[in-house]
Amino acid sequence: MTGADAEAAVLACPGGFHPCADSPGFYYRWQAIGKESFFGCEYLGLTLFNGGPATTEVHLRLTGRNPGGEVLFDIERNVHRMDRGQPVTLEVARHELPGVPEHLDVTVVSAKRPPDSASEERSESCQRPWWSSSWEES
Repeated sequence: MTGADAEAAVLACPGGFHPCADSPGFYYRWQAIGKESFFGCEYLGLTLFNGGPATTEVHLRLTGRNPGGEVLFDIERNVHRMDRGQPVTLEVARHELPGVPEHLDVTVVSAKRPPDSASEERSESCQRPWWSSSWEES
């Protein structure tokens, strides 16, 4: 396998992580952190792992569900950059969480590929997912 082929291959899901919904190559793990109280957890700790090419301007949707499957929250977050094979950690404050979720779904809504060089600016969005067979418009 050449260097380019190795870079294009999606890394396997790391231990303790879950695949992001409809987002091949992106993985997450989470935990409620802080003291349990009348108001619930202090915050939600979310660690993301990118097993694909580096991405920028990553727009995420986090959907928490209670044990009955009802949606507790549906919030969005942005990550400036996710490099290949590097974890990124986010915290969601208690005031945004009406309850501690039993289940969390994380979806990458959109992302961009970083410029190939510092002098090149690239504006194509990942509205067509990066794992799609072509970046060209149909």
